[in-house]
Parts: sequence; C-alpha cells; structure tokens
Amino acid sequence: MIKLKSHRLKGGRVQGGIDSGRVRGGIVLACIFFTHLIAYRTQSRFSVDLFVTPPPSTTTTLESDLVPPPPPVVLNTTFFTLPEEERQLTPLRFVDREQYTLRILSWKRAQFLAASVSLHSQCPGVKQIQVVWSILQEDDNMTTTNPDEITDNRIPAEVLENPKVVVERRTTNRLNNRFDILPTTPTSTLGIVILDDDLIYTCEALDMGFFLWTQHPDRMITYAPRRHLVTDAYSNPPRWRYGWHRNQQYSLGLTSTAFLHRDYLHYYTHYLPRDMYQHIQDHMNCEDIAMSLLISNLTHAKYPIAVDEWGFTSRLQLALKTGYEGIKAGKNHMPHRSNCVDWFATDLQLKDKFDGYSTFRGISTFNTSNVLAPAPTPGLQQILANPRFHALEEKRREWLQLDGREFGRVVTGIRRSLDQYAKSRNLSSEGHG
Repeated sequence: MIKLKSHRLKGGRVQGGIDSGRVRGGIVLACIFFTHLIAYRTQSRFSVDLFVTPPPSTTTTLESDLVPPPPPVVLNTTFFTLPEEERQLTPLRFVDREQYTLRILSWKRAQFLAASVSLHSQCPGVKQIQVVWSILQEDDNMTTTNPDEITDNRIPAEVLENPKVVVERRTTNRLNNRFDILPTTPTSTLGIVILDDDLIYTCEALDMGFFLWTQHPDRMITYAPRRHLVTDAYSNPPRWRYGWHRNQQYSLGLTSTAFLHRDYLHYYTHYLPRDMYQHIQDHMNCEDIAMSLLISNLTHAKYPIAVDEWGFTSRLQLALKTGYEGIKAGKNHMPHRSNCVDWFATDLQLKDKFDGYSTFRGISTFNTSNVLAPAPTPGLQQILANPRFHALEEKRREWLQLDGREFGRVVTGIRRSLDQYAKSRNLSSEGHG
C-alpha cells in the first residue's frame, strides 16, 4: 500500500506528500511529484474536453513518464535542400511548454511599444520580450552603421528597465527583421510570438494560442486567419488571390500575432527563395504570407491553426489620440498581396496540395478534431498540470453555458478592459484590428 500523508496549508503552499512504501512485487516507490498528483487527478476530468474521439488506449500520468518523448517533427525536404542536422524541428523542452518569447518589431512608435511591453510583461507565460528596435541613420543624424553604437534615446525607459526585455538594435527598418534573430540576441524558448507593436491582448488570449502551439509545434498558431481564393481555375496552374476568412474558413495565417517554432525563423531567413526574400525587403509587404506558405511547404501542406474566434476579436489595436499612427495601406496594397499569394504558392509547390480550408471555432479551445494530438503525450500531461491551463478551461466551461448574445457581452467586456488600459496610457484604439 502507498501511504498518503494528510495535506495541510502552510504559508499558502500545500505541505505533505507521499511516503515511501511497499508496492506489490517488492518495488519501492520513493517519490511522486505533487504536479503528477494534480495531473493524475484531473486526467479523467479533461479527457472528454480534449478529445473528440477518445483514443483506444492511453497511458496513465505515471506511465507516461516512462514513455520516450514523441519523435521530432521531420520536415518536407523535397523543395528545400536542408543540412542533415536541420531536417527536423528541435524538440520542445520543459520550459518550452511553460513559457514563450514575445518578439516585437518597432520603429519610432515608442508609445505603442511601451504600452505593449508594460501590459504583456505581466503575463506569467511571457518569459522574454525581444524588442527589435529599428533606427535609420537619417533619423538621428547617425554616422555609424554599427548597431552596437546606436543610442537608446528614443526607447522608453520603462522598456529598457523591464527585466524581461532584450533590445535588438537595427540600422535598417525591414519587415524581414522580425524573423531574423541575431546571434547576439539570447533567446530563452523555442516558442516565439511574433507581435505587432500596436496590438494588445489579455494573458488568457495569449495562453490559448500557446497551449495549442505546445501540442502542435510544427504549425503556425495565428490570431489573424485569412484564405486564398481561386480566381481562374482553368489556367495552369490556377490563379490565386488573397482574401479574408469567410464562414470561419481559412488557409493562411498572418504574423501580426502568431506563435512560431524558433526554427522556422531560421528557415525563413536562410532558406526562403532569395527572389521572394528580396521582394519583401524592397516592398515592405508579404512577409506574413511568405512565412505562412513556407511552413505549409515544410509540413507537407498543413494549414496554420487559428485560435478560437474570441481570441482575436477581443484584442485591441492601439492608436494615438491625435490620429492613427500605423502603416497606411495604399490602393495597391491588396493587389500586391494577391500577387504574393499566387507567386509564393506557385513557387513553393502548394497549389496542387491545398484541399479546401480549415475552420476556426468560437470558444472550443482544444475541442476541434483537426488540431488534436492522436494520443496523450508527456507534454500533454505537463499542460494538464499547469494552473494557467486550468483557469482557461474553467472560463471556457462557463462560456459554453452562455447563448450568443451573452457571450458577445463577455468579449465586449474583455475589449473594454483593454480599452481602459489604453486610455490610461493616453492612447485610443482602432478596434480589434
């Protein structure tokens, strides 16, 4: 028999545990971690929510610790010639299932950057915030091209003093910089959130995407689903154009907010076809389309995964009270993006591989058949023991009891709280972006 000590609270923590004891067969159980007890106790509770069709056989929490980790994700190399050591994604570690890194590209918009860093650094899931700070020579009358000599006089002090922040200084303002992590930039996690500097979220909305990503690290988890549209099915190959999601269907994911495996940033920077890369460099457009289609190519035409709809409809896009200070989309913006979708999909050999669209849900979280792991993994057990996951699931359970109008008020309330935060920073909003 295994003897259990009684649990009592002391100083806000649970005291007690499991005594060593005899187990049939002469095996002595020395210790069981408390997190294992939590996961073991809650495993059956969440199994119905996590799996649309329960797997025929599963392992217990304790047994799963004896199971080897899932094999690394092997990438499609029929298009890209990758070195042998780069043909599979780096497996996730313990820290990668607990926390993630925000990477924010910012140029001149110090107020937006300060507001974003101040809010998101409070999220327990955020381990590090990488600020890619671009200053052009003509902006500060600079005479140097050495990033180490760039002054920080335009970066708000609260950003520089934040212990989670690492500043990556650039002498050029290029969209490709958001994916190009410099060797001198320390990166703590494999999970990277690419985030526009004018978008803010609740911690729960970011956690939702994070927990999805930890189960599917080979996929892009996007907060901005879009789709391709076939405009000329009779041409060879068919002509595609860029479009918004419709009827909750999508096939592309934008990187205004997106979880990505760190390795994909490396593949984009070093292996994206150079004509595509240079086009993005020259025209300041289409880097998000390129990343989405690049990942689909490397994963044998898998689509991105969109977070539940409330996650991206509850976000807030910041604006200055004197007027919106964002990238203005000219009249050629959409035609340009359509050309990118058609060109990139053709060159990345995806037009004959995409079959229909994926569908996002309203508040389903993990309960969507096309994003579920086939069976529990050690990583899933770690998620089940995470109190942030429990809190998110409890909210979802409450929301599932609401009708559409009541849930709409919940989303409005989330946005209102973000709007109040923006006003406290002397900012207004442009809606949910």
